[in-house]
Amino acid sequence: MPAIDFRGNVVGTQSITITNTTSSDPLVDNLRVSELMYDPATATDDEFIELHNTSSSVSLNLSGVAFTNGIAYTFPNNTILQPGEYLVLTRSTDTEGYRLRFGIPAGVKILGGYSGRFANEGEK
Repeated sequence: MPAIDFRGNVVGTQSITITNTTSSDPLVDNLRVSELMYDPATATDDEFIELHNTSSSVSLNLSGVAFTNGIAYTFPNNTILQPGEYLVLTRSTDTEGYRLRFGIPAGVKILGGYSGRFANEGEK
């Protein structure tokens, strides 16, 4: 790439190398935290994390995937997130009551019962 001064003269050139840093791990590439409620105005059990599979073609197997900082939760066996699908993980163990209370559509998976709390100032 040329470096050009204010008169339009080439004053130097430089090349750069671009290295692809994408992962071959579908979880790293496609699993996103799409929403996080860390300090609800209502009950502490109303905390949640919404996860989204951003892939249009790859199912994600969350079996054994764990949150270990701030909250503790390990996804049970056979937890599959289909392409484009969302999952809500809540502190509440009453997942159907949670669904009704917040109007979460029937097609959205809800899992619950994590321990711990999010720190309102961020996790360390």
